[in-house]
Amino acid sequence: MYISYNDFSEAEKVLYKLGVKNIYLLDLGKHLSIDTKNKIEDISNIKEHYVKPEQVYYEIMKLTGQNDIVFSTIDPWTRWFAGEENVPGDETENSLFIGPAAYCAAHHGVPVLIVDNHPELSSSIVWHNEFWKRHSNGLEPPTVAQMYLTGKRVYDFLSDHGFDKEGEETMITIAGQFDIGATWDRVFVGKAKPGRFYGLPVDTSYWIARNIFYPALIFQNPAMNQYGNKLIQGSYSKRSKILPWGGLGLKITKPSQEETFNYPVLHMYVCHALRTNERFEKYYGFRYKTADDIVPGVTESFNPIDEGSIPGKTGAIWPDISNSEVLPFYMEKGGFGNVYSTNFKAITNNLNNGVLLWITSSHGSSSGGGVLLTWNPEESILGMILKSKLLRNRFGFMKEENPWRGYEWYLGSTENPDTLTIIEFLDY
Repeated sequence: MYISYNDFSEAEKVLYKLGVKNIYLLDLGKHLSIDTKNKIEDISNIKEHYVKPEQVYYEIMKLTGQNDIVFSTIDPWTRWFAGEENVPGDETENSLFIGPAAYCAAHHGVPVLIVDNHPELSSSIVWHNEFWKRHSNGLEPPTVAQMYLTGKRVYDFLSDHGFDKEGEETMITIAGQFDIGATWDRVFVGKAKPGRFYGLPVDTSYWIARNIFYPALIFQNPAMNQYGNKLIQGSYSKRSKILPWGGLGLKITKPSQEETFNYPVLHMYVCHALRTNERFEKYYGFRYKTADDIVPGVTESFNPIDEGSIPGKTGAIWPDISNSEVLPFYMEKGGFGNVYSTNFKAITNNLNNGVLLWITSSHGSSSGGGVLLTWNPEESILGMILKSKLLRNRFGFMKEENPWRGYEWYLGSTENPDTLTIIEFLDY
């Protein structure tokens, strides 16, 4: 219950009506008037009187045994302009992250660390805020020295207050990108497991609530329907062996259509690696090998789940680096239904109708408020250039609206997406 430090009249009636027996009093900074405190004591026993944030931290952590870290700020949300330049706007009065941060912290069984309340934290965010205001396009790397110095200062504080224990701490920041600069999260990678909820405070409230209730929500997902769920499956295509060029050379062997899937996983492969080691050896004369001497696509595996991972080969082999083939292979072994879409409308339709997991392999950027590349021939560079239908028909990719996986425009198809190679010209 929130009360005024010098007016207790309304709260007094409520406490008498509730029949309160014990009171835990949070009076950070000792602002409570003596008269108000005496009135509270007349009603019931003050079991604990906390005057410093640290007292609250220790009490909560003693009760829960948790040391997760939740950062937030009392700085109101700063708007930003989602155009070519990601720049800050003005602050929105009373738009605070305190509510969603407190709810998130309660779920983790820890206190909220308000960075403005502690000099060690407030002094550390200054550099991150100023840096991000200047370089919020994400193209300018922060300096190692400043990242280290600010991160060390924060972790000295966390260690002094019992948060720094063995292993990587779970760390969550709840603030807008210009209220606690985005580089803040990157400081702690390796020392902790940092993450962030950002956007409007309303956005973070919704996002946090969905995360907390995910275990309950997922089993209400239509994708859990034992009789299956209807979703849009992408089309399949191949090139003619004779005259493979242009629109006439591309044959759609199975159209994109609605099908029924059990426990569906949605795959979106727009930009993806295809049989990397197989192609590397063919074009460049070498194969990728891991630090522990595993050659993907070649080295035998002792894991039964890898049986059949390489098309055309028997036995268990470490799979090649090939997103659109390897991921569905293992999903099918897990009993999931594989549904593929690359077109934005088909993807959103499938997500809204219910899938258990969405796997994406594509490009994106932070410009314009966030960009995710999907299959859209009409808006592609070639599509914009080839405005006449006559010219568009010369390129097969223009007529396939939702292929199950993306492919290259020149002689590409879903059967063989990789039809172009990189040629590097060196000017000596």
